[in-house]
Amino acid sequence: MSGPPAHCKPPGCPHRRPVGQEMRARTSCRRGKAIHPVVVLRRSPRGGVKPLLSGQDQVMVRQFGEQDGACWRQREVIMFGEGGWFSGEQLVLLGAVVQTMAMLSRHQITLRVTFITGSAIYIAFYLLVLPTPLWEAAFASLAMATATFYGLVVLLVSRSKLIIPGSLMDLYHTMGGMEPGEFRSLMRSSTRRVVETTETLTQEGEVPDRLYFIESGSMWAEKNSQEFTLPPEVFIGEVAFLTGKPASATVRVAPGARLVEWDAATLKRRVQRNSRVRLALEARIAEDLAGKVTRAVNSET
Repeated sequence: MSGPPAHCKPPGCPHRRPVGQEMRARTSCRRGKAIHPVVVLRRSPRGGVKPLLSGQDQVMVRQFGEQDGACWRQREVIMFGEGGWFSGEQLVLLGAVVQTMAMLSRHQITLRVTFITGSAIYIAFYLLVLPTPLWEAAFASLAMATATFYGLVVLLVSRSKLIIPGSLMDLYHTMGGMEPGEFRSLMRSSTRRVVETTETLTQEGEVPDRLYFIESGSMWAEKNSQEFTLPPEVFIGEVAFLTGKPASATVRVAPGARLVEWDAATLKRRVQRNSRVRLALEARIAEDLAGKVTRAVNSET
């Protein structure tokens, strides 16, 4: 739209001044006072005058002025009217499309960022486009966006290695197969130690009450009166932990071995409360079992 009029009549005197094909009517200005609303009109091809904006879009006429002598100059910045950036209908449609795209996304970070963007568009519509701001709807959208943002922060933190203590970083790389947040939650109920004397971890035919992960060191197993060695970086007692069945072999570790152990009952309660940790642990144990089967088949051949 055009700039402010070059002059202003004394206070209280209405004026109309055409600007190109547009004109402003029912304007007024008072010395040192806020400027009253302006109704934006336009000339039709037949010479008539009709409103430039619809009733709902009139609210989007934003006015500001600067004092110049006896009155204020008036300016209007139209954002969502005819000839503006968006109409109200287009803004609602854009918000709906963005949030629909968020619901279709399988990537958690993309989903949350897109949903927050859609909520921001809706908030703009509720507060800027409608004749009367819908504060309740705006606050509801803001609450949902805030909750989604909180979930986004938690998700980003859980994937950051910065949350892993330096003393556990080597163990994290050794175990692998888990996100940093899942690994940290799993290690909260664990004990990490060095074996001082030969120790029996599981007894054949008995249900062990602990789950072990051997970081390094020597160990061997006895099954059906046969003895064979086991490599490190494996779980011990994992089958009993998953199924509750007795151990299939007796496993012993030599002095100097480094291991991590969990109380089986405590660990089960923890993973039942956190499905992400449970799935990550089960996937890591399944990978470990697959490696044991592969080594057993190769040893027989």
